[in-house]
Amino acid sequence: MMELAGIRPYAEKMAYIMSIILEMDVLISDRHLQVVGDWEHGGAVSSEMECLNTGSVISKAMQEKRIVIYNDAKKESAGCLSCSKRSSCRTETIIACPLFYKEEIIGGMGIYSQERRQKDKLITQKDPMVDFIGRMGDLLINQLEKETINVETLAENQKMSRIVESLDFALASIDEDNRILYYNERFRRLVGKSGSLKDQNVSELLDGFTAGGMKEKTSRVFLGGKNCQVEYEMTYSPVLIEGKYTGALIYLKEAAELLARANELLEPVKQGAFDEIIGSSPQITKAKEDAENFAHSFSNILIQGESGTGKELFAAAIHNASRCAKGPFVAVNCAAIPDNLLESELFGYVEGAFTGAAKGGRPGKFEIANKGTLFLDEIGELPIHLQPKLLRALQERKIQRVGSSRSIDIDIRIIAATNRDLTAMMETGEFREDLYYRLNVIPIYVPALRERKEDILMLSEYFLRMYRDMLEKKEIFGFDEESSALFQAYDWPGNVRELQNAVEYAVNKCRGNQITLSDIPGRIREHFKPGKEPVPLKQMEKEAILNALAWFGNTPAGKEAAAEAMGISRATMYRKLKEYELE
Repeated sequence: MMELAGIRPYAEKMAYIMSIILEMDVLISDRHLQVVGDWEHGGAVSSEMECLNTGSVISKAMQEKRIVIYNDAKKESAGCLSCSKRSSCRTETIIACPLFYKEEIIGGMGIYSQERRQKDKLITQKDPMVDFIGRMGDLLINQLEKETINVETLAENQKMSRIVESLDFALASIDEDNRILYYNERFRRLVGKSGSLKDQNVSELLDGFTAGGMKEKTSRVFLGGKNCQVEYEMTYSPVLIEGKYTGALIYLKEAAELLARANELLEPVKQGAFDEIIGSSPQITKAKEDAENFAHSFSNILIQGESGTGKELFAAAIHNASRCAKGPFVAVNCAAIPDNLLESELFGYVEGAFTGAAKGGRPGKFEIANKGTLFLDEIGELPIHLQPKLLRALQERKIQRVGSSRSIDIDIRIIAATNRDLTAMMETGEFREDLYYRLNVIPIYVPALRERKEDILMLSEYFLRMYRDMLEKKEIFGFDEESSALFQAYDWPGNVRELQNAVEYAVNKCRGNQITLSDIPGRIREHFKPGKEPVPLKQMEKEAILNALAWFGNTPAGKEAAAEAMGISRATMYRKLKEYELE
């Protein structure tokens, strides 16, 4: 029987190519469980791995002659359970399949994920992954049948070409002189050329291209010439045969696409919908109706309201109800970022822009939010020297990274929020008038909690259910009469945020079936006044006389009847009328 060990260099190259394309670890073994091809995503060959154990996933796939998928390898795989490196291993999900040659098992192939993004990709794209592994297995078997190693096979093989055409990024292979050997249709469309690209120098097609030599690197290139605004991230992976550089694989992804993907991973779109904004008072109902009506517009929105009223929740709900909903929702708190960092945080920077600037530069929040919504919270804290640059970005829909003269197009919606009086700040010169009117195209006011007291108990019950489930305190059913009265009487200077905090504290402290005064934070409990507020005795007496006269009349006969009803003499009645100036 022919052995995969006879084409080990080809198997190693295939593992390398698959790892680059899938961005995951790849391992190929022969039927004796000897590793013939192994590549870790990131460019490192796993030289320590020479032979698989009999409990490994690939061994199981070969024994059972079927595809094996482990969603949680450390718990499901016998090989992982007995592995000495289990504690430090980051592998999560594995897909393994046997390799057949004329109905005989000759080896196995496995794809390994080591991070959440890779795991999600394996799980959600299981069928395409299995099909991809099968096609690569066919290539391996074809090469085995030839019994020769041809380093140009991967570049010219028609089967490989069909696989590369199905990829979601532009891919090309170049020789040691930077001339194109092969490419997929997506690459040809991106560079905007008709006809064959074979043998063309890639540096003539990609503005900013530089060869990386023997090292893998990532850089930015532009298509269409020096003034083109379409930016792409290029990954350059050298192809080494027996330690000698023979060319490279390069693939491109549009920067905006990468930024959107990074935003999904690092800053997920904030959950939020208008029906999640609790309250039925006229004030909050109007705010929700206004926000929902304006959500479908593309105009800038300024949300005003005190701290803790839920302005970011309104912003997220507007985003999710808008035509930008499929794009990212990026929130920036202008008060939380130091002034000297805020400009680069918003607009990004290029390499060498300042001391400590990251290699290759970094995109700002405007770029990350492209095709979506940028929420500028605490906009009143934006330094005066940055306000002209923000205004220019809003007017021109273009930005420039710090240290760069190249303009980048942006297509985003701006929602700003503040708890400060921007009109007063304009009068003192703290906030630019032209920026205010550019932001305040659509104003929305979120009322303070004291302005909608009828919503307090509804919000309290909502937070009670939330923390009761979270803390598994199913025995708590509500608030007693005194705690409910306190919640309604208290002014809540911290608004909904303070109420939520108080309910969370109370649920943690409660040991009974109802939340009582003793469960409420002391700073709030100090405001509790049992019973009615004391009233001066003279005031009560005056009100009693007025009520009696209203009942019996202000005539002499009525005054006499009122005195009798109140249990005082006629003379005392007249003396009280004079004392209280009621005659």
